[in-house]
Amino acid sequence: MPTNNSWNNNVAAANVSFTGGTMAIGTDATANAINIGTGAHARTTTIGNATNNSTTQINAGAGGIVSILTNSGQFNVETTAGPITIGNGASAKTITIGTQTGATSLTEYAGSGGYHLSVLDGQILVESGTGAIFVGTDGFAKTITVGNGTGATSVVINSGTGALSIGANAIAKTTTIGATTTTSTLAEKYGTGGFTLASASGNVIVADSTGRINEPLQPCFSAYKSSTTNSATGDGTVVTVVFDTKLFDQGTNYSVSTGAFTAPVTGNYLLSARVLIINVTLATECEIKIVVAGTSANTYRYRIQKAAGNQQMNPSITQVVHMTATDTANIAVYSSGEAGKTDAIFGNASDFYTLFSGQLIS
Repeated sequence: MPTNNSWNNNVAAANVSFTGGTMAIGTDATANAINIGTGAHARTTTIGNATNNSTTQINAGAGGIVSILTNSGQFNVETTAGPITIGNGASAKTITIGTQTGATSLTEYAGSGGYHLSVLDGQILVESGTGAIFVGTDGFAKTITVGNGTGATSVVINSGTGALSIGANAIAKTTTIGATTTTSTLAEKYGTGGFTLASASGNVIVADSTGRINEPLQPCFSAYKSSTTNSATGDGTVVTVVFDTKLFDQGTNYSVSTGAFTAPVTGNYLLSARVLIINVTLATECEIKIVVAGTSANTYRYRIQKAAGNQQMNPSITQVVHMTATDTANIAVYSSGEAGKTDAIFGNASDFYTLFSGQLIS
């Protein structure tokens, strides 16, 4: 019949050793508890030998649990040079390290040899309860890889109702999502909260839940002439029109003193202008033109011809022009057929007849 044996040793040390064979504790078929070092006194309990090729194996069966607890001290699992393996048998099992219910800290270090966490088919869950999870936050330069680029691996990062930040600290860095060298697909999705892409200067793209997109930093402007310039042309004299009042100027690239728009970046710009010429009597021709000066210098023209008579002329032009950064664009007009400079460039502070506008489109 089962026997209860209790052995207490009050001397400095107790050793159970042998030269060969197997030492078995609790190997019979009866369910029982095996306690090693469970008394209330402070002690060091050592199982196994780190100086030789010893193997220490602790098994819990199919339904049991192996628990290693400390009160407030440290729990160390160490080898001198070999691997530390936990739960590497072929049987299905759940391995839990740490707890979510208390103020528990779990720290895993890998030194210079690297750290690998992998599964065959299941999930890898890293949870912290209400605390923070830090990966690679020390001061050492490193590469942190999540997922596998060689297989059909899915990487899912969820943040619940909190914020999800990638590369959001103040250190200068390059943050890359996706690849351009393969047939990669990058899908960025947002719900009813909208989407914002920002730079240090402000919001670059703002999209609402219906897909309407605004680009608050995209260069665009509109300006008009608020007063009339008399005796400006009529005899073929070319006049650079100054549109002296801004309606808006996103990026502050238009000058009301010179009438010039300065390209802030190299690109293609949609420019549009119209000019009202009045006091026309004998003039039979007028021309409006966009004059680009600088690296991408060019002139874009539109000419009107008519019969002589007392009437107005209202030439307009719209053109996509290529401009290099710091190039300027002005609007110039002339009318011809008069005996002198009798025609006027009309302007008005409340009715916008003479206008110049533009925007970066690509």
